[in-house]
Amino acid sequence: MTWKEFTAATEKFELTRNDARSLRFTHAYLGYCSEFGELETAVDTNNLSNIKEELGDQFWYIAILSRLTDHEPDLSAEGGVSQAEGANLAKRWLIGNKTPSEAAINALADTMFKNSVRVAMHFKIPIEEIYESNIAKLTARSAGATKSYAETLDEADRDRAAEAKIMEGK
Repeated sequence: MTWKEFTAATEKFELTRNDARSLRFTHAYLGYCSEFGELETAVDTNNLSNIKEELGDQFWYIAILSRLTDHEPDLSAEGGVSQAEGANLAKRWLIGNKTPSEAAINALADTMFKNSVRVAMHFKIPIEEIYESNIAKLTARSAGATKSYAETLDEADRDRAAEAKIMEGK
């Protein structure tokens, strides 16, 4: 699965695709940041299937961001955007209606992508495997896309064991 295929496949799971672009940007940025704690726990326990799951979640949020400008993240891009700069872009756009440039959005996507790819490479997890397992997990969680993303947020309705099997490749 390529980045473009992964990005297209994640669109049906996006909560904000029909909302304002600023809300989509903020959702993508905050969602990506929220995955850091979960990824840190997975790394601390050296749980490869959980690391793969959390990286898949991070890539899912990057895909939301990438669709705003139809941008494929570039690992060779120079520079980057700090976490504080990303938060300020989100805040200014969502609250102040100050749309960031396409270059700023793309730089943030590049930075986020590079960070996630570094972790995947460190643990020798193929990126394509992360994309495919994330789509399989989301498909299972959403009952084959019959449930919206918002409907899958209730932990009581999730089958964690089934999701874990998918991430383990079973």
